[in-house]
Amino acid sequence: LSMPRVGEEAAGKALVAFERGGCADPHLENQLVIFMALAEGTSRLRLGCTPADVTEDNHMRSALWLAKRFGAAVRILPFEDSMGSGALLEIDGIGDHL
Repeated sequence: LSMPRVGEEAAGKALVAFERGGCADPHLENQLVIFMALAEGTSRLRLGCTPADVTEDNHMRSALWLAKRFGAAVRILPFEDSMGSGALLEIDGIGDHL
């Protein structure tokens, strides 16, 4: 793929996520999981996909698996509001108990 095509594809995925009510593009979402798992307390992230879509992304699935291995509690909840329906990722982080 050419560089302009790669940029267009990434921007297109980000726009779809934002239009669905997500607060980050799919590539950033899965990277935030580890920080959420290490944080103290409950972290929440609105995802730009449905709960069913979350488990289809290999990167997200791996990040959630690692968060659970750290001891964090992970929940993927459905939500619906004026922007439509989607998924809310909640992680009860471990704080400094690693």
